[in-house]
Amino acid sequence: MQTTLPKGWKMVKLDEIVNVDKGKKMATIMSHSKDCQPYIGIDNLRTTQYTNFTKEKDGLSCIETDLLIAWDGANAGTIGYGLKGYVGSTIARLRPSESTTTYYLGHFLKSKFQQFNIQTHGAAIPHLSKSQLLNTLIPLPPLPTQHKIVEILEEADNLRKLRQQADEKMKDLIPSLFVQMFGDPATNPKGWEVVKLKDLAVSVKNGLFKRPHEFGSGAPLINVVDLFAEYKVDLSRLERVMASSDEIEKYFVEDGNLFFCRSSLKKEGVAKCAVALGLKEPTVFECHTIMVRLSREAIKPLFASIYLNHPGVRTHTVNTSQTATMTTVSQNDVLRQKIFLPPLALQQEFSKLVEDIEAEKARQAESRKKLDELFDSLMQRAFTGELVA
Repeated sequence: MQTTLPKGWKMVKLDEIVNVDKGKKMATIMSHSKDCQPYIGIDNLRTTQYTNFTKEKDGLSCIETDLLIAWDGANAGTIGYGLKGYVGSTIARLRPSESTTTYYLGHFLKSKFQQFNIQTHGAAIPHLSKSQLLNTLIPLPPLPTQHKIVEILEEADNLRKLRQQADEKMKDLIPSLFVQMFGDPATNPKGWEVVKLKDLAVSVKNGLFKRPHEFGSGAPLINVVDLFAEYKVDLSRLERVMASSDEIEKYFVEDGNLFFCRSSLKKEGVAKCAVALGLKEPTVFECHTIMVRLSREAIKPLFASIYLNHPGVRTHTVNTSQTATMTTVSQNDVLRQKIFLPPLALQQEFSKLVEDIEAEKARQAESRKKLDELFDSLMQRAFTGELVA
């Protein structure tokens, strides 16, 4: 890596090339009309889809060439640009001088997110340090060089965006395949036999209770948080907990067990289902989950999990929940859930197709990782002069 800047480059403080102004709080509405302008909040720094609007005219406006930075909150330091409207009270506008371009400075400031975020101050709500932000050193090349750097970075970033778009489409593939093969679970248009989950269950159990000091080592533990990655437990993310041999025997997880969220702070999270597949070591489950072990002679666990995660199916169980401090469901609430039963051979065929899709998703994840590594490498080289040397 170069230790000195190339000829024609100079090191400047951010304060020398931008004017900084803080946004303000304005009355907002959710719908857009001719006399409204977008009101830009932190969420808009990641997308150009506006969700809030204002009819007021005395706010701080921004145009597409302005840089916006999240000033307050957990995401302080997040950068956005290409936006037009009124700047929200938790955002600051950075208006670049003629010596720099929006996209060059934007990419550089994005590369400094961790630094900005760590330097926040404030106990309840963290804020950016204005002095530290404005004293940030910027390696500034001539404008033609800035344009070349941006062109290279944008090309690499577009590849990442295309990969992300393909990944988003893959998320819809399995639910679409399910409906294509079996019909809508909420309406059962193919007329499959319908039974209750209790008719298929061979074992039902709540998990074990553990105190905080018992976490950190021991057996993998399936917890509520592990049930929300689509339809399958992500085994690579499980916490570990100290469990005795008796506890492991009592709360042992078999491959294909279903798990339901027994209690949730949000009502829509209750009864969320996931299946445990591919276990490689003795695993246990936590007390806020309900384990259901199904008869393999009647139903395939993967089919059951995808069925039970269908929004139209989950609504029934969610509506039976009880809310006090938290929203809860009982074992009986879960077991009353109805499920249709296509032929086992058709379920098996579906399960095999899902495995093929998951294998392709894994390949895509590796591709995404390599594209991210390429972009990070380009970013590191871009601001030293190596990228266009």
